Amino acid sequence: MKSKHAILPGACLTLIALVAAHAAMGKPIDRPSLTTPTDKFVLHRKDTPQITIYFWDKDGVTHEAWPGDPEKPPPGAAKLRIRIFPFQDGTLREVEYPKGARVPDTTVDDTSSYLLSGQLIQTVNGVAHRMNAGDASFLSSGVRAMTQAVEPSTLLSYHFPTNGAPPVDPVWIKGADVPVKTGAEWATGDDNHAVLTPEAIAKAPPEARKFYLRTFMLPRWRIIESRIEQGLTSGWHGGAGATGMLYLAKGREVVHYRNGVNEEILPGDVFREPPIGDHRTETPENVFVIRGAVPEPR
Repeated sequence: MKSKHAILPGACLTLIALVAAHAAMGKPIDRPSLTTPTDKFVLHRKDTPQITIYFWDKDGVTHEAWPGDPEKPPPGAAKLRIRIFPFQDGTLREVEYPKGARVPDTTVDDTSSYLLSGQLIQTVNGVAHRMNAGDASFLSSGVRAMTQAVEPSTLLSYHFPTNGAPPVDPVWIKGADVPVKTGAEWATGDDNHAVLTPEAIAKAPPEARKFYLRTFMLPRWRIIESRIEQGLTSGWHGGAGATGMLYLAKGREVVHYRNGVNEEILPGDVFREPPIGDHRTETPENVFVIRGAVPEPR
């Protein structure tokens, strides 16, 4: 079953305080301003309104009510606080679940999710799957699920267009089952040099910074959890295609572009890696980043 009101994939924010104020007061919001793709590479949390959306189930159909909608949610409707970070090739939603919330939903995109905090139970086809902080999941378009918050929880939900791909079975992966890979990275002139084997790490120069990766290999898409030590500015990056959306969970990062523009990224900000145009990344302090990555070749 499709949702009566679908949150549009690939969204965009007209980042103005007035929108946030309207949302807070329950006045109608300009949905296209929240859901139109942007060509920006960084969307800052401070500029991104957090809106309240109500969800409920009626006759097998999921209903949603946004601020100012004429349809009023019934008593007991689940209330979620959501920030939408939209880009040309996908959308990241930061969803806050209050304890006890039971949220019916039908996915409208390929959705890869990472539980940043708390504990959720997702039920699909009558089978319950418990997600703890640090776990990941994948639901392809059209999957109907019930999500229950065992405690206050924050879910990072990466939404990607299906591009006509057929649906696949849902997948849940425990973070405890994903090995951590340790690496070292340092700049060599205009390039980056990164190594992952213990023998190579032992030979890394003193200025090398350590990083720790966990990669959740989900159908068609991946989620990569990165913990990176503070250190020097990296070498120049750049490529032919976008490689993902990154959510900075902890720390501070600075992105330097060849055109002289610098962007400071703080906790809760979302960064899309530029598809064209070189950039450097700098980590003045330890960072924790969650990245929804490009699909595997189909």
